[in-house]
Amino acid sequence: MIYRGLSPASLSALGVSTGAPYTDSQTAPQTTYFYAVSSYDIYGLASALSPAVSATTLEEAAPTAPPQLSAQATAFNSIALSWQPSSGDVAIGGYVVYRGSSPATLAPLATSTATNYTDSLAVPNRTYYYSVAAYDVYGLFSSQAAPVAVTAPQEPPPSAPSQPVAHASAYNQVNLTWGASTGPAELWGYAIYRGTSPSSLSPLGSSTTNAYVDTLAAPSKTYYYAIVAHDIYGLGSAQSAIAAATTPAAPPPSTPSQLVAQIISYNQVSLSCSAASSPVGVGGYAIYRGTAHNNLSVLSSAAGTSYLDAQAAPSKTYYYAVAAYDIYGVASSSTGVATAVTPAGPAPTSPQGLTVLALSYNQVALSWSPSSSPLGVAGYAIYRGVTPATLSPIGVSQTTAYTDRSVAASITYYYAIVAYDIYGTLSPVSGPKSATVPRQQ
Repeated sequence: MIYRGLSPASLSALGVSTGAPYTDSQTAPQTTYFYAVSSYDIYGLASALSPAVSATTLEEAAPTAPPQLSAQATAFNSIALSWQPSSGDVAIGGYVVYRGSSPATLAPLATSTATNYTDSLAVPNRTYYYSVAAYDVYGLFSSQAAPVAVTAPQEPPPSAPSQPVAHASAYNQVNLTWGASTGPAELWGYAIYRGTSPSSLSPLGSSTTNAYVDTLAAPSKTYYYAIVAHDIYGLGSAQSAIAAATTPAAPPPSTPSQLVAQIISYNQVSLSCSAASSPVGVGGYAIYRGTAHNNLSVLSSAAGTSYLDAQAAPSKTYYYAVAAYDIYGVASSSTGVATAVTPAGPAPTSPQGLTVLALSYNQVALSWSPSSSPLGVAGYAIYRGVTPATLSPIGVSQTTAYTDRSVAASITYYYAIVAYDIYGTLSPVSGPKSATVPRQQ
């Protein structure tokens, strides 16, 4: 009786022999085995085991590389591979298929126990390199077959989406539907295009179904839509027919209320009102002003519910109203009118240092120091008389000098100056000064 094991302690019956020698043909390569023998008589009584002996098997020769590897594109996403069988010292266990984008990037793709394999994970319009290696039942690999290259063809595009319909369901929403596209490759989804004319379409969004809701629409606007289907490889269909929809007008904001006009100074009026509301959002407030109750015009705009009118004039009655407008420019009705009467502004200072000089029998030159005003001095009024009590206006000057060319010879004239600001407010009269015009020579 022959015993075998991987250690002297793990021996088990392997076979029987009626004489020596005995050949163990059930070994694996590169493995150490331990053997022992016992004899038995015709009655089956066995002797003790002989001392164990060991032997290590040699490594088998590697299988041959698979010959005659060929690759053929059978569809846009399918490559059929075939090769001739490998041979070796022991039985072939199977084959490993390698794939890469170049011969240097080959990586295991799959295994096969047959001499063919179909790669159904190929991407259209892409070149692949393939190789195959055999392995025996003990896992020893052959060298790889020489790589072969094949390009998967471009897949046919999806059909164009059919019968697109656009329906404005609200002032800021358009619902789109269309007939589904079909194609040989799996459909990824749809790209939605929008424009304000059929020739100005640009990408808007995407959908994995044959419906889309455009929530970015503006009120009172006509939009044009088209759809393009895309497969999982990114290939697009032809564009669908164009569908158009016009959104309705948005409801106007509510009217601001409780408008208050408060005098701050002779040229400033502060306005405040309660906030308006809008379903699309209030964009701001338009400020109206006029000098008559029924003749208001736009003065300015404000982002909030308060505004300072710093362009008011002194001693004037102003009428104000406010209207809100939304983010699309739709305006509310105006508030009730609020009235404000500005006080008088401060008068300019009286001109000082008046000098009067008779230049000739028909000319008198005047000069003085400038007046000042927080509102700005607009000019000076020149007064003249033959006595200080009979002064009357004779002209104006925007500078601090004036030449009187309407005098008569041999007469004494008295002069005074009054400054006025940009709103016409007059300063006190300067102290009068006189000059006697000489006789004509």
